[in-house]
Parts: sequence; structure tokens; C-alpha cells
Amino acid sequence: MSLSEMLVGATIRFSKGGWLLMSKGRKTLFFYNPFTKAAIQLPDLPEIYSFTGIAFSSLPTSSDCVVFGIAQDDWFEISIFVCNIHLRHCTGKRFLEDGFIWKVLAKPRKHFNVVYPSFLVECDRKLLLVDLGPLGKSVEIFSLDFSKMVWVKVESLGKHMLFISNTSCLSAIAPNSCMENKIYLARLHGEEILFYSLGTGRVTAALLCYCMGPFARTQ
Repeated sequence: MSLSEMLVGATIRFSKGGWLLMSKGRKTLFFYNPFTKAAIQLPDLPEIYSFTGIAFSSLPTSSDCVVFGIAQDDWFEISIFVCNIHLRHCTGKRFLEDGFIWKVLAKPRKHFNVVYPSFLVECDRKLLLVDLGPLGKSVEIFSLDFSKMVWVKVESLGKHMLFISNTSCLSAIAPNSCMENKIYLARLHGEEILFYSLGTGRVTAALLCYCMGPFARTQ
């Protein structure tokens, strides 16, 4: 199958470091880098794609890259599928066979609201929880304290910025000061985008080139 044929009808599931993790059909997964046009085919899934979440640990060009997905078969049962792309296998049993032990952190209802969305994102080697209120007008960030396994409120992102969407979330060091300490939302406002500033505590609509001039407009 050619690259163009593989991309037609494919769905973006996750992204990191310029690489997209995509699915096509019921069992096909592959990586695609839109900047280099490189693609890496993954082994077919053992079952039909039914993940509620899927991600990869490091860049697919790294020897330690692992793809893992979570599927909720029932309200009380969750399956974990792991794919080591360099060992060329995908399985839903490897965690148990290799003796891995993990603990499920109880979902704090205060932060994970069933009405408004919450998002997990890695930033500066920390796991952050972005909690959005109605229409993104109320935004809070928490960091997981792994020593106590509790969520701690974050007041500032420093030089980092976050990009949040239903498909994927990522963080980056801002290329200039006017983009620091902000959360960019996958929502359009006419020809503008929406972002939340932790410095001002406001959601703002701005043109993509807002950093080059006085284009921003506070909502």
C-alpha cells in the first residue's frame, strides 16, 4: 500500500515530537511524520480498534518506543494493549506475563468533572491535568505529586505552553515571551484561535499572528 493510499481515511489518534499515531480500518496502526513524509507501519492489532485512549512513550525512531492503548470492555473491566514496535508485536497480555505491577489512582471527582472535559498532558517531565469549565472560561491546572499520589494546583507554566484538544495534548517551550504561560485550545473564534493565559486568568481570542502586533482581543 502506498503512503497516499494509507493516509486516505486514516484518523489521527495521538501526536508527539512531530510524529502522528494514526489508525485506519479496524486493526491498522501506523506512524506518520508530516514534516519528513516518513511512515512506520505497526503490526496489526489482535482485536478491533476500540481504544478510549492511545499514546506512545517516545519517538518511534527510538529503540524504547512503546505504544499502549486502553480499552474499556465493560464498566468494571479495562484492557491494556502494548505494542513494542521494534520487537514487532502487539498484545493485551504482556503486562501480566512480564510481571508488571501498577496501581490505579482513584479519579478525584473534584478535578475530573463528568460534565466538563479534563485532559492529561506531559510537561517538563511532569504529568499535568488541565480542567476546563464551561466553554473553557474556567481553567485550572494540577500536577500529580507521585510521592503522595495527589493532585497539586499549578499557578504558572513558566516558559512552557500547552496545546489541548480531544485528539491529543502536548507541551512545548514557547518560542517567545508572549506565548509563555498559556494554554491553546482547539477551538476557533471566526478567524481567531482561543487561548487561556495563566497570567491574566482570561480566555482570549487572537489571530495566529497576534504576537507580531496588537491583534489580541479579550473576551
